[in-house]
Amino acid sequence: MHPIAFYIGSLSIHWYGILIAIGFLLGFWTASRRALLYDNLP
Repeated sequence: MHPIAFYIGSLSIHWYGILIAIGFLLGFWTASRRALLYDNLP
């Protein structure tokens, strides 16, 4: 597997950057859902 997913102009986007961003977004989404469940908004 090639480490670079795609290019935006001269900027190269790597797979590990995409996976880190997805993990961060999923963690934020999970935390916000749990906060709503327990009525504890940040």
